[in-house]
Amino acid sequence: MTRARYVVGITPDASVSPEMVTAFADYYDHVHIPEVVAANAGFLSGKRWELIPGLQDGSPTWLTVYELEDESAADHYLARRQRATSGVSYTPGPVSWELMPVVWRALFREGPA
Repeated sequence: MTRARYVVGITPDASVSPEMVTAFADYYDHVHIPEVVAANAGFLSGKRWELIPGLQDGSPTWLTVYELEDESAADHYLARRQRATSGVSYTPGPVSWELMPVVWRALFREGPA
């Protein structure tokens, strides 16, 4: 079975205050990521990473990496997201959620040995 990673890149809007960043990070790390992992079969874990200052090459500020059992877990998740009603209800985030746009999503698989 080939493991996979579902990766989400987020960059906050320029208007976001440090307090809003703190509220968002707390919600995202302690509520949203655990809910995504719990609600989606094949999602094993998730972790948010922050860009190291100085690397300003257009990369997102935050990178969330979800470890998946295999690609089919991501396929099911993405198919569910595309339906009008996903069947999963996540806890609403802080007001700053709207100011933290996802700049890209990607799916990676382990490379050949």
